[in-house]
Amino acid sequence: MVLFTSYSTNASKSSWLLSGSKGRYTDMTRVTILNQYFYPDNVTSATLTYELACGLAKNGYDVKAVAGMPYEYQTNTSVARREIKNNIEINRIDYSSYDRSSKIGRIRNYFSFFWSIKRNKKLLKNTDVLITYSSPPINPILPAIYRKKYGYKMVNVIYDLYPDLACNFGYMKPNGLSQKILIFINDFVYKKCDKIVVLSQEMKQYFIDHKGHADKVSVIPNWYNDDHGQADDIAVDTKRLSVLYGGNIGIVQDTETLALGIDKFKNRDDIEFIFAT
Repeated sequence: MVLFTSYSTNASKSSWLLSGSKGRYTDMTRVTILNQYFYPDNVTSATLTYELACGLAKNGYDVKAVAGMPYEYQTNTSVARREIKNNIEINRIDYSSYDRSSKIGRIRNYFSFFWSIKRNKKLLKNTDVLITYSSPPINPILPAIYRKKYGYKMVNVIYDLYPDLACNFGYMKPNGLSQKILIFINDFVYKKCDKIVVLSQEMKQYFIDHKGHADKVSVIPNWYNDDHGQADDIAVDTKRLSVLYGGNIGIVQDTETLALGIDKFKNRDDIEFIFAT
């Protein structure tokens, strides 16, 4: 048996993100989250950032989000450019939306959002902590440039390590111009960051071994939940062995092993596979 669900947490103690290597930012109450995708986009990165914002707002932080208009993952065309939801001030900025099915289209989308941030850089003012994300890799460049001018602490959350990932899977030529540009960008951003967040202990060790900045790096897994309660939206049959896969399914995931496992036990009624993506 194979079940598919969308699993999320209530981000009950997301203010943990603001515990820095040099002590908790106790006197910093204004937080801005910058990401291309946010509520109501129906995509994982939007869900994660929105839940983080909700958790921070619930814990008493003054939260603002700066995101793109929901062109790519939302069919609702009546979304407001600015709204208050769950005590979060959401500011949405225009960018050109190209066909994501092509590599060129995705790159054009990334750069279009980048220039939109530059045009709307005033939205990054008046904040104590700015949280930005590495998807796409150019996203943290402008926050790093404006950090000193606007006087905020910068937290960079890294989902994927580029150019390492692209080179390892043959999508980018090792020692090529693209790799060198991304390494230059990353080195600049990492130096400007006050805190760097990665998703696992293995990712942290890889980052320290290859990038350095051991004093800045912390681990916060996706879908982290302090409550340690059972997710209500995953119906687990206690009479079966439940095998849970949580996360993305893409080119870097070992889906062949998953498929082989499902095929091997497909006739077993006492085993179920649950995919939470």
